[in-house]
Amino acid sequence: MIDNIKLTEKDDQLSALQIAEWNGEYTNSSRLCSCVGTHVTCNGFIYKIDLTTYNVLCCRVCSMRIEIPKWVETYRDLRQWSEANYVR
Repeated sequence: MIDNIKLTEKDDQLSALQIAEWNGEYTNSSRLCSCVGTHVTCNGFIYKIDLTTYNVLCCRVCSMRIEIPKWVETYRDLRQWSEANYVR
């Protein structure tokens, strides 16, 4: 089972399960691609947008927008960032 990743203090979560099913494999060391998963709240696809100084995760359905550091490149990095910022 793939655990969801908490993205905000309001408990918005990312599910990578559907991406894993499409790609045939998912590991924590898998790199984040343009579509990183689905938003558990609204089932919209969450896309990663690369910017100059940071990246953005954006939901296509509800427009949730989260800035993440450039160093977050894998699902493991995203989980570590999330745990440092939102999981208490």
